[in-house]
Amino acid sequence: MNGKVSIIGGGHVGMSAAFAMLLKNTVHELVLFDRDMDKMEGEQLEFEHSLTFLGTAKIIAAKSYQDLKNSDVIVFTAGRAQLPGESRLNLIKSNLEVVKTILPQAIKYSPDSVIIMVTNPVDILTYQATQLLKLPPGKILGSGTSLDSARFRFHLSEFLGINPKSIHTYVLGEHGDSSFPAVFHATVGGEPLKTFNGFSSKKIQEAFKKAKTAAGTIIATKGSTYYAIGVVINQLVD
Repeated sequence: MNGKVSIIGGGHVGMSAAFAMLLKNTVHELVLFDRDMDKMEGEQLEFEHSLTFLGTAKIIAAKSYQDLKNSDVIVFTAGRAQLPGESRLNLIKSNLEVVKTILPQAIKYSPDSVIIMVTNPVDILTYQATQLLKLPPGKILGSGTSLDSARFRFHLSEFLGINPKSIHTYVLGEHGDSSFPAVFHATVGGEPLKTFNGFSSKKIQEAFKKAKTAAGTIIATKGSTYYAIGVVINQLVD
């Protein structure tokens, strides 16, 4: 456990990421930043009540941008969420304004931070953030297709009857409708997927279709996706 991580955006995604970090004892200091400061105080208190059974992280509900000072990592989850049946690309206009409003202020107080962009459409907003802030290479990255890859590995595991941790393959491209599976070098327990018993191109495409439509399915049933991306964010921070 080490380092200071600030999460900008106190919605389901940001708070799921915060909880994942506390569960995994990933951070030494955790800052919760949102325009709804009262909500962040409530989140802080509830997280603190879990520390008896977890680690010793210091949790802060930010009162101003100054509380972000000297963050090792800033996780950006602020912005409007995707609605049922809506494309991620529809979020560009509103969420780009959020990025332009908040990120320059955050970096003013924490210029050496690594920034992880999560807000959708994540690849476009990651690019826009690099253009806006002009930071050195490697200082801004997006969550990209990490979640897509995790979903794909899980749905492959359903067909193959194998733990998804043993399946190594990736979804590439943009997080969204234009992503694609890279299966030529995919392996299962170190063996090529194409030689694995039960392998077929049809099953791969079916697994990828499930992964690709997963967000829409979850949003239609419970309103938004947040637990899995929260775990992904913890992995990136770690």
